[in-house]
Amino acid sequence: MIKAFSILWIATTLLLCSNCASNKGHSEKAPYFIISEANYVEIIPGEKDKAKVVKLSFTVSDLQENSTIDSVYFREMTSEVSIESNNDILLITSELSSDSNSDLSSDFEKLNKNEAYVFYTVNKKHYFYKLVDIIEKERIYLP
Repeated sequence: MIKAFSILWIATTLLLCSNCASNKGHSEKAPYFIISEANYVEIIPGEKDKAKVVKLSFTVSDLQENSTIDSVYFREMTSEVSIESNNDILLITSELSSDSNSDLSSDFEKLNKNEAYVFYTVNKKHYFYKLVDIIEKERIYLP
């Protein structure tokens, strides 16, 4: 019985440590800022040689001066973000292309269709936050 417990304890410890070590310098931390109104839309090009684009948008409030939102990981694609300011609310957008697949899938927990990782920096330390319940908007088909 003790031997089985020891093996279980060692296996659990190794699993937890391997998950911590695989996030490549990023720590998971709930942000002190507020993320709301998260949505995405797929933009389908009319030309066959063009890649599909997914536009991910969300608003952020209460972001402090020593913090930046760096990038997002959504649907196995990674992209930097664009930031528009409207008073104290920031509109964060990212256009992810199927040409920009990322290898982060092996470093982080697998995400559902409506989840993303938001990477941000506070005082030069890197963090990520799992954004859930992202609302899908109607696809846009380009001519």
